[in-house]
Amino acid sequence: MINWKNIQTVFLDMDGTLLDLCYDNYIWEELLPLQYSKLHHMPLTESREHIIRLIRANSGKINAYCFDFWDDILGFNLMELHTQEEQKIQFRPNAKIFLEFLNTLACDVFILTNAHPKNIQLKLKKTKLQHFVKEIHSAHKHGHAKEELAFWSSISKEISFIPQRTLFIDDNPSCLRAAKRHGINNLFAIQKPCSKSARLEMNEFIAIEDFIDLIQPSNTPKDSG
Repeated sequence: MINWKNIQTVFLDMDGTLLDLCYDNYIWEELLPLQYSKLHHMPLTESREHIIRLIRANSGKINAYCFDFWDDILGFNLMELHTQEEQKIQFRPNAKIFLEFLNTLACDVFILTNAHPKNIQLKLKKTKLQHFVKEIHSAHKHGHAKEELAFWSSISKEISFIPQRTLFIDDNPSCLRAAKRHGINNLFAIQKPCSKSARLEMNEFIAIEDFIDLIQPSNTPKDSG
């Protein structure tokens, strides 16, 4: 599926790509609306609808992922909810095997994530992802979300890479579209970013469910996640 000899740089998303999005979804879809409902004395359904509107209004922008922004508009500490449920942080199936495979190749591996630095540190504590990659870059450092072309212009000043020899894997089609506009053409989408949700329909990009599909030989043993 991939001619690894032609790949010099690998960019990997974190949440929904390397890590199971179930953890984040549980917080944003369940705990956060419940907390907001209690704090502001409103029905849970109304609270949930309000938060969905806020998410949509900031979709694709850095504020959508900024804990400081959400703390201000929600009225409570978002990091506390994430820490409270940190036991739910886990790798997607075979993500570690894929990272170990990449470490045997002559390429540089980076994590590019929209996650807030506080969130990143919590997840690194649980997963030790930092040991598998050369660097981890948060979009917050660049002032733009990965969905924005400005992010890719900024990251290209931080990391020397040839777009045509770069692989990028993400569960967000909008991020993949921005990378494509920047010239990256080795693009793969994640078909099942959340272990408890249905597979996503991906017609625009080649979609993978299991990282083993990208590893040769194909008989590499699978793990359980």
